[in-house]
Amino acid sequence: YASLQPGRYEVWVYIPDLYTTTQYAHYWIAHAGGFTLRVVDQNANGGRWVSLGTYNFVGAGQDYVSLNDVTYEPYVSRLIAFDAVKWVLR
Repeated sequence: YASLQPGRYEVWVYIPDLYTTTQYAHYWIAHAGGFTLRVVDQNANGGRWVSLGTYNFVGAGQDYVSLNDVTYEPYVSRLIAFDAVKWVLR
């Protein structure tokens, strides 16, 4: 969970260089409007910050980004990694 002040933020995730062979990383963003799913190709974005979009957040400890290992790729054929998230006030 993020400790944010209420407001509009752009959400960024950092994709590590290693252990990121999935093309379908499923990130869920919990924000004031509900939940949004963004699918990111980690294999093509290693070593980069990737924007998940801009959202309104309530700032009451209910805001978060999650990543799970369900990619719908063949079992144990891909690697997925999670490093850092940043919120940039817009």
